[in-house]
Amino acid sequence: MSHILGIKFRDHGQVYYFESGPFVVALGDDVLVQTEQGLGMGHVVAVRDDLPEDAHEGELKPIFRLPTDEDRDTQRENDQLGREAHLLEPLPEVDA
Repeated sequence: MSHILGIKFRDHGQVYYFESGPFVVALGDDVLVQTEQGLGMGHVVAVRDDLPEDAHEGELKPIFRLPTDEDRDTQRENDQLGREAHLLEPLPEVDA
């Protein structure tokens, strides 16, 4: 039976809803989903049997698949590169 999954892509981000499809997914698992920006890894923060009030049946897409160890390694590398890039970002100039 397919469940409705609440997925976050960032710790303090919005919750997006997807169907679990044929996959067995639990609260706290990571999943790969197809987004407008491409394939993304998200964290399951809710598992529901019913639709949330703000979602419509036809809008929910199934998750793409469960991540492999290689996917998790790639995600960690990308997160580290993002943190390093943020540290190297120059501060905006202030006109005096």
